[in-house]
Parts: sequence; C-alpha cells; structure tokens
Amino acid sequence: MKKLISLLLLVCLIFGLIACSDDGGSTPKGDGGNADGFWSAMGGDNNPSDGSSTDSPAPESGDGNDSPDGNSTDSPAPESGDSNDSPDDSSGGDTQSGGDWLLPDPEPEPIDPSSKILPDLGSFLMCSPSTSKDFGEGGRQLQWNGSYPYELYESTKAEIIDLLLEPKYQLTLRESKQNPHYSGTVITDIFFDYTGTCPDIAAITDEHGENTFHLRLRVTPYEDYGYFKINIVYAIGFVLEAPEGIVSRDITPGGDMRWLNPQDENRAPDSTDSVLIPCLEEFLYRECTRTADHYAYGDLYGREEQFQNLPLAAYETVKGEIIDLLLQPLFQLKLIESRENAYYDLTAVDFYFEYVGSSENITPITDKYEQKYTFDLMVRFLPNAETDKFQLYLFYNQNFGPTVTSYHTTRDVSRGGDGSELPEDYQGSTDSGDDWNKKCSSCHGSGKCTHCSGKGEVRKFQAGLGWVELDCTLCNSGKCRHCNGTGKDR
Repeated sequence: MKKLISLLLLVCLIFGLIACSDDGGSTPKGDGGNADGFWSAMGGDNNPSDGSSTDSPAPESGDGNDSPDGNSTDSPAPESGDSNDSPDDSSGGDTQSGGDWLLPDPEPEPIDPSSKILPDLGSFLMCSPSTSKDFGEGGRQLQWNGSYPYELYESTKAEIIDLLLEPKYQLTLRESKQNPHYSGTVITDIFFDYTGTCPDIAAITDEHGENTFHLRLRVTPYEDYGYFKINIVYAIGFVLEAPEGIVSRDITPGGDMRWLNPQDENRAPDSTDSVLIPCLEEFLYRECTRTADHYAYGDLYGREEQFQNLPLAAYETVKGEIIDLLLQPLFQLKLIESRENAYYDLTAVDFYFEYVGSSENITPITDKYEQKYTFDLMVRFLPNAETDKFQLYLFYNQNFGPTVTSYHTTRDVSRGGDGSELPEDYQGSTDSGDDWNKKCSSCHGSGKCTHCSGKGEVRKFQAGLGWVELDCTLCNSGKCRHCNGTGKDR
C-alpha cells in the first residue's frame, strides 16, 4: 500500500513539472507569472504574493489567456491589486475587511469664506446666558452662571470645543492657557482665530492687554462646590446662529444630567405630515387638573394642560423623562431653547420646542402670560419648595393630536403619590393615597431637611464676604418642615 501511494505522488510531481515547463521558463522565481500551474495541476489553491485572484476556472477560448507565451491577447491585464475574481479574497482590491465595498467620501458642503456665523451657545446649552455685555473695544461677552454640575465639566467643555471647530464656523484653536483664580481654582482660557475673509471680524484684546483673539472660551471649575461656569468673548462682527444639535447631557438649572438625545431604536413617524404629540395623562398615570383653550395667540387657538400638586421628590426625574419623551422621533419636535422665567414669586423652567414635520397646520403660537416667546409647543416646570410640590404645564398648537404611547413615568405622581419609584408592572392608579403611614414625600422618611442635609445651615456666597454659613430658611433647625422630622406624611 505504501508503494502505491509513493507511486501516485511521483506521478503527480512529474505531471506538475511538465506543466511548469510549458510557460517557457521566462518567469523568475517568486514573480508570480504562470508558476501556479503546479498548484492548478494538483487541484490546490494559488496563493501568489501579489494578491491576485484564486481558484478561478481555466479561461475559455478567446478569453485572453490562450496565448502560448502567457500574454493576454483579447483584453488588457488587470492593474495591480484590482483583481477580485475570488469571492473570498479579502487581501486584494478595493474592499474593506468583511468584503464591504469602499464608497467614495461624500463631497463636503462648500463653505463661504466670507461667512461670519458663530454657534449660539445659549441654544446649544438650552439655557440663556446669565449676563450679556460689551467687552473692551469691539467685543461681546456672554456668561452662564447656572452652577452646572462639576461631573460634566470635562465632557461639556469638549463638546463646546468640538462645536466651535466645525468647519462652517471657520475657527482654529490657537492655544489654551490656564490661570489661577482668586477663589483657588484654575481658569482654562481657549483662544480661537477666525480664518475666513469677512472684514467685519476684527481681533480683540483681553482685559489685561496680553492676548488677542477673535473668540475666547473660558471654563471655570469649582470642584469644591460641585459646579462650573462658562464664559465666551467674541468679536461683535460675528452673527450667532442656532446650531443643529444640543449638548448631550442636561445641564440646565436644576437639570439631572440625563442624556438628552433620543434613542435610535425609537419609532419614526409614518409620515412627515404627522402631528402627533404624547398624551401626558397616560404618561403620568393621572388626569389633567385643568385644560383650556386660549384665544390669545393671534388667529389661532392654543391648548393648555395643567398637572398640579405633583410630588417634588419626583421633579428632576419626571422633568428629564418628559423632555426625552417629547424628543422621540415619532413627534418630530426639536428642542430649541430652555430658559428660567419668573412666575409670580417662583421660578419656572420652560422648554421651547419647534415642529420639524411638514404639516402646514402647525404654526407658532405665543405664550399666554407674557406674550414674548413664540413656539409650536412649550412645557413648563414650576417647582415650589414651600409646598414640596411642582406644577406641570403644557402649551401647544391646537392642531397637534395627543396620542397614547407605550412610555410611562418611572415615578409615582398619581394623586397622593409620593414620588417613589414605580414597579415595572405598575398599571396606574387614581387613589387619593390618604395613608398616614406613607413616607414623607419631601425627606423620603429621613426626617431631615433635604436642602441643608439636616445641618440647619447652608453655605452661600456673599459679595465682599466670600462663602459664609447661614441659617437654612427651608427647615426647622435641620428638621424637614413638611413632616417636622417624623419622616411621615401628615
């Protein structure tokens, strides 16, 4: 048996040598050529070093490979690396790993070199600046003192820089400097130069006469106190324009740092003409306290919904959940701005939305009370620490159609609800909830004031004095004012 196998191997070897001799011997060793005749005769795979095709069938007559000298006669030889005859050859040709064809890069949008637009950071941060004033000769300064959470200092700074470096704004980052601050922290100043051709954009000088720039971003962290501030100075020739996106995390005053961008897997509208908005009654598991139409929006009615006496313990969570809900692709709403507005002796946080669908029935309306702002939909959150409750208002164009969704709040804000986390299988309730044994909805059963953590004092900054300890005005010597320290609802 061994002799028979040896004889077969010898015959195959001789046959392969004869096949190799047919190419005229003009191909040097290692050069590819037709030296694959041996492997073809053996029925194996050709594996040349130049990445050409493998396992291809023998060419038919007239296929360009029947010349006895090995040269193509009917068609030009493929260029180096362009042979992709083999479906499993990923080493040659214009393919990515995995066999996906590379597509040409899209043509970049042309940029007008005379453009002078800048991104409106107020729109990007969803919060109007705390101060806006002239800066030196030919400059403008905007500052946000919203006590933004320190945990998001680095990520927010990076997002703002990335925004400013978008090509359409024609800014280059020249340098970054760090300077000590009298409070003990370190200020980061980032200087940008304008590379466009608009003659209206002139360089300005900082307050110390040391640095010139077209735009300066200043971010000041206060790690000991858990927040940071944002300041921007720019040449007055620039024109602010709302950017397409918003910051990825909620850093609005009182924000809970939630992710603001909707999830890709959420349902899209059936048509761009869709005018659906979510039914908040279903979302909150409770009916509206009050609904009304107001003929106070020009020729168009606006619709108002109110939800009163929701537990303050659920305020931050519910606010974030409702903003996320409204940003679902199904409703075709774009968050254009948020701002704090005085409302009697309280401060409301208002979020303004623009409809981005194609229905002509949705046109802007004006806010009922001050008639200063126009929007397609606005949601207002009104927290009240005195009552441990918050109110929720929804104003929208009457041509929107509220629809029940599969989304629900995760907090108990039903009538008498304490704001606690709901079980996943909760189906809603309208019980009055008059239960004397319930935990206090303000302190969650601890009996301590949540504003001062039971200390009876709070740390505040006062001009000329710096940080001082003052008596907490929201409690009774550290005890929760809502339950007087019992930890139970009264």
